[in-house]
Amino acid sequence: MSSRTTSRPLLEAALPLVAATLVAAATGYGISVLTVDKIAPAGTPAPILGSVYYVIMGVGLAVSLI
Repeated sequence: MSSRTTSRPLLEAALPLVAATLVAAATGYGISVLTVDKIAPAGTPAPILGSVYYVIMGVGLAVSLI
């Protein structure tokens, strides 16, 4: 069996996982911005995703593929 054949299932599993993660991240960020806009006092800045968020998402994706 070639390595090309064995890597295909991993790709088939990773693509939906990454797509679902991006959709979930965008949805969560959108909801947080709308919540801050409606509930927070005027002038409160919109939440900004930092590097820690991306590291946690990346580690979560890596762990889920193991």
